[in-house]
This record gives sequence, C-alpha cells and structure tokens, in this order.
Amino acid sequence: MRKNTIRLIVEVSILAALGLVFDLLCGAFLSFAWLNGGSISIACLPILIAAYKYDFKGGLLCGLLVGSIQLIWAKSSYLIHPVQVMLDYVIPYLLVGAVVTGIIIGFALKTLSQTLSGVWYWATPFAESLVYNGSYNAVSCLCCIVLAIPLSFNEAIMRRPDEEKAK
Repeated sequence: MRKNTIRLIVEVSILAALGLVFDLLCGAFLSFAWLNGGSISIACLPILIAAYKYDFKGGLLCGLLVGSIQLIWAKSSYLIHPVQVMLDYVIPYLLVGAVVTGIIIGFALKTLSQTLSGVWYWATPFAESLVYNGSYNAVSCLCCIVLAIPLSFNEAIMRRPDEEKAK
C-alpha cells in the first residue's frame, strides 16, 4: 500500500511539473493572440494522463497542483477576488483532472469556469467571455486530443499501477 502511495505522489508530481513546463512554453510562444490572458496550451495533457492512470484521486491532485502553482506565478493585477482566483486558476485545472474519460468534457467545464469568472469579475458579457475563453480552450482541447491518441497506445506511459500487479 505504501509503495502505491509513494508512486502516486511521485508520478503525479512529475506530471504536474511537465504540465507547468508545457504551459510556460506554450504561453511564451502562443499567448500573443489573447492580450487579456489565456493562451493555447497543452498543460492539461499530463493532468489527463494522471486522471487515466490514477483515476479521480490522481487527476484531482495533478490538476490542483498545476492550478495552484499557476496561481503563484500569476501577475497580481490578475488577482481581483478570492472567488475569481479560484474560477480562473484552481478550479479549471481541477475540473480537467476530475474527468477521467472525457477530454472534451474537461475542457468544456474549464471553459465554463473561466467564462463565469469573465462575467462576474472582468465585467464581460457572457457571450463575449465564452467566445474569448472558448477560442483558446478549443484549440488547446484539439491539441490535447491529437497528442493523446498516440499516447494512449504507449504502454510505458499509460500503464496503470494495478495492471503491473496482474502481470
């Protein structure tokens, strides 16, 4: 039991770090189109891997780590209210990690959370906030789907810990 817990913590930490690296790289090269924040990113891909391998617990933990560390990196001018901070930084990645089987559902929930933040805290009409957040999240979702397909065939990456015991 202890070995499985240590493995969960180590793998989820590595996947969270990988997600943060992906987010930094994508933000450095692909954030030019969205001047008010947000960018095309594949940071959710490691979160989805953690959710697949470790189910609900691993996905939530990885999403919480990525969202919380992104919050630490955020510019203070983007932090208006505690609820806005949760809706923009913590909850979107937590929701992606909570959805084990649906990349699209995960990104739809992420977009909804960020859209509500845009409406409530950035005084943006719902339709505009949805289009703005949906635009980069749709491209990010498509990138994650394209990258997840070959990953799903990689046994070394996608092997669940309980499958190793059966062999």
